[in-house]
Amino acid sequence: MIALPGIVKAQKQIDPEKIIQSINNGEEVTYDNAVIKGDLDFSNLKNKKQVKEGGLFGGGNDKYEYYVDVPVKFNNCHFKGKIVGYISERSSNDLHVVMFNEDAIFTNCTFDEEVFLKYTEFSKTSDFTGSEFDKGILLKYAEFHEEGKFANTKFNKEANFKYAEFKEKANFSESYFKRLAYFKYTEFDDEADFSSAEFDGDANFKYTEPSELISFVNAKFNEDANFKYTEFDEGVNFKNAVFEEHANFEYAKINEPVDFNNVSFNGSINFEDTKIEGKDITQHLLQKLSE
Repeated sequence: MIALPGIVKAQKQIDPEKIIQSINNGEEVTYDNAVIKGDLDFSNLKNKKQVKEGGLFGGGNDKYEYYVDVPVKFNNCHFKGKIVGYISERSSNDLHVVMFNEDAIFTNCTFDEEVFLKYTEFSKTSDFTGSEFDKGILLKYAEFHEEGKFANTKFNKEANFKYAEFKEKANFSESYFKRLAYFKYTEFDDEADFSSAEFDGDANFKYTEPSELISFVNAKFNEDANFKYTEFDEGVNFKNAVFEEHANFEYAKINEPVDFNNVSFNGSINFEDTKIEGKDITQHLLQKLSE
């Protein structure tokens, strides 16, 4: 019996203008194992609305929203251009922002260029599980109305989630951050899962206020980890976490349940004025050791 070599199916080449045309026609967008050849620019959508007018005397700052009213589903796709869901015009300070009113699925995809989704709202499912971002991803001020799925995702440049809001669970389990992971002021209204995540760049969670339990079980921080002023209202789990460099918990406020079991602090630590249930953290940890 002769074994035939495996047949590899070539990825279909897709012009991004075709994707925009489908959305404009009200057609669901579904691609598997495809290559998107250029910039996917959502400011070319027909369904748009001016939601804010600028100041007097031509002061600019108009805001326009572009609506994706059909599900968009990409699996195992290769985006060779930028994802343009946010434009800020320097000459006028006008803003152009995309809004996903239906499912936005980008699973197991590769993004060669920047992904701009600042101020974007994801009204339904948003799923980036298993994807890889070779350049920066900008999700500053983004809103996720259903679970934000970023499990097993690779961020090879800066991942900016500053001021983003996750109204339901945020899943970053087993994700990898090669550069800065920026979660400063991020709102987690439900559980947040960073278990087994690895941070090769700085991890900035300063001023973050998780409303529910947040997990960093088995997480690895290879550079500085900043939790200064962070408020863990419903507890935090750092079991088996590793901090290779500076760990800053200055002024952090932590409520039970709290788990620091088997944590490795291999660099410097700042627990100045850190409180657990209103008590100094050192008192709390010593009490746990004596139990």
